[in-house]
Amino acid sequence: MSTPQQYGRAVFELLLKRLDFEDRATAMEHHRICDDGVYLRPIEEIIDIELLEAEYDAVAWHPLRDVSKPALLFPFTVRELAAFCFPGSGSSLIVSYEDIDGLDPNKLANLGRNGDSARQLVIETHALLLELNTRFFLAQHQSCIEGDDTADTSLEDAALAWLFGKQGEPPEPEAMPRLTTLRSIPLPVGPAPIPTSDMSAALANVLGKNTKSWQVTLGDPPKWLQQARVKKGCRAQASTWHPIELASAISKRHDIHLADLKPIFWRRELREWRDEWAEHLKDTTYMTP
Repeated sequence: MSTPQQYGRAVFELLLKRLDFEDRATAMEHHRICDDGVYLRPIEEIIDIELLEAEYDAVAWHPLRDVSKPALLFPFTVRELAAFCFPGSGSSLIVSYEDIDGLDPNKLANLGRNGDSARQLVIETHALLLELNTRFFLAQHQSCIEGDDTADTSLEDAALAWLFGKQGEPPEPEAMPRLTTLRSIPLPVGPAPIPTSDMSAALANVLGKNTKSWQVTLGDPPKWLQQARVKKGCRAQASTWHPIELASAISKRHDIHLADLKPIFWRRELREWRDEWAEHLKDTTYMTP
């Protein structure tokens, strides 16, 4: 059996440096880079608000369950990076290389002429995470959508065991589509709903509230906002939102022109919804405050 290829700190930092500032900050907001690896930052440094269990589990994700050790040790393999970037948890580094259809070829090309090993690392890690998410979590995600909030907490351990080859192959998921992106599971029609973390970032400065404040609001939404929630979160998946319904709810509740909320749809997190938003404005009439 051949020895898996290993990658060092220089390759990891190249993946970060070639992202734009916002993606780079998001990818490492929960971690710090040290000489021997990437460590999870103390939870009190990351966030100072009350979190739902699913959101806390995502923020505090550590593949070794031991914060005294690096979450990603230098050097590392593809499978170790996949464990660090576990779907829905840990770092969003690999997610930052996606577009709406999968990996973004422009972002891969931006790694430069000396970035062949980094490109291959992203491609292989992305494919491995898609396989893991399809095999273990797609069915559970469907259960959450259908209203079953009970989560099999052993799935994470089983997925990690499969990732590191400590157990046999799980059965192929039945009647489940293959995923193409890690951001979310697309709906049959229209753009994919937006997870709480991205929705909160897009809403920053709306009603004078920052991202963290919106995370609190969306984590336990008042009744007037619940109509915009597509799926209530469970352990495996965060809640997701219909941004146009959410903007409409804010407009009605706070007597704001709907068109004045246009800037949130020009945030990176909602770019897939811009056409839907433009069509919605054409078809909607509203009262002037």
